[in-house]
Amino acid sequence: MYGKVANKALNAIERNYGRYKNQMIVANLIFDYVDLIVGPEKAPEVTKQMCSLPSRETSEYLQSFSALRAKIRSIVRPANKDKSRN
Repeated sequence: MYGKVANKALNAIERNYGRYKNQMIVANLIFDYVDLIVGPEKAPEVTKQMCSLPSRETSEYLQSFSALRAKIRSIVRPANKDKSRN
């Protein structure tokens, strides 16, 4: 299932609709997966951060679900460390 979603997002990036439209397409396609991994409270912010990454990094995490999960974890870990300092 993730493979089909990722292919749609990759096609959008390759067609280069423009940065904003590409970000919206990717956000809409990955949001449910991000929500599944981090939960509904963190999903909007993590999705936003993931969509602001350069196209190269976006293409990398769209290659597989495990790559998506790894990228999400790399975003969430530093945020959790910052919160524990406060």
